[in-house]
Amino acid sequence: MLQQVDLTRGRVLEQGRISVAVFDNNPVTPLHVLVVPKREVTSFDKLRPEEVREMMALVAIAKHWIAKEDMTVQGFN
Repeated sequence: MLQQVDLTRGRVLEQGRISVAVFDNNPVTPLHVLVVPKREVTSFDKLRPEEVREMMALVAIAKHWIAKEDMTVQGFN
């Protein structure tokens, strides 16, 4: 949920109109990024098509950034 995501300066990797990519406050791995909608939803299947499209675009941006930052990263999920 967006309310639980730290949107302070330096935590946001990229922001869209309806979603945001942020660095995880409690990362599972270095460079861990979360992509979340700006509106509260209870499940991925509750997202609107435009939210899914924008979030997937942010995932691609985050993946590209992570790959540039650390070329040893081999997996994304």
